[in-house]
Amino acid sequence: MEKLRRQLALLLFFSQMMEVFEVTGGNIDRLNYQDATAVIVCFDVTKTYSLERVESHWKPAISRCDSRVPVVLAGNKVDLRQEDCVTRAEGFSVAERIAAAAYVECSAKSAESVDRLFTVAATEQCEVSQCCSCCHRCTVL
Repeated sequence: MEKLRRQLALLLFFSQMMEVFEVTGGNIDRLNYQDATAVIVCFDVTKTYSLERVESHWKPAISRCDSRVPVVLAGNKVDLRQEDCVTRAEGFSVAERIAAAAYVECSAKSAESVDRLFTVAATEQCEVSQCCSCCHRCTVL
């Protein structure tokens, strides 16, 4: 089967500072998600509360996106995973509960599976939408 190759332009928002905007009454959610064609929600596998925040904060935030926008859940820092960390099964379970299109584990530090994360997000977006064929632009948040 011949692979279809498309060039994608990625517009990334780093929203670790979400709490600052919430405290000041800003609404960064609407600003960031308004034109999103895919969303990547990252959590730290070494911190259980980080995964809990996916359901308590990020699920409601991404629910404001168009329902056709695919969400990819990403477990980061797998290079630091120990026995008391979030398991792969727990990550998949939350991905299912938030209706994520995919779950990917990666490590930004070692670059393990980071390319796979963006490939999965772009692939999911292109399967859901014809954005790439009509305007040659995809946005992954």
